[in-house]
Amino acid sequence: QHLKGNAPNHFMDQYSLATSVYYLLSAKYPFGTDLCKRFDISNYQMIDSLTRHQNHSLIRALHPKESQRYASVIDFYKDLYLR
Repeated sequence: QHLKGNAPNHFMDQYSLATSVYYLLSAKYPFGTDLCKRFDISNYQMIDSLTRHQNHSLIRALHPKESQRYASVIDFYKDLYLR
């Protein structure tokens, strides 16, 4: 996502964190290696070792629209690991 003149924010941090979590658990990028598709949720590859809910938590944190992501990184963490 381009900054488009906006200052970095927690939504961008959340996307980066979710990408890192995904990569650490699967050794792959969530949407493949094509940078043009890095915000295309339809290319998301489920991680077999995670529950369906955990995969959906990652999808939400990786959503291309910031307004569809978690309100905070803590909310993302709680939904991913404590629910």
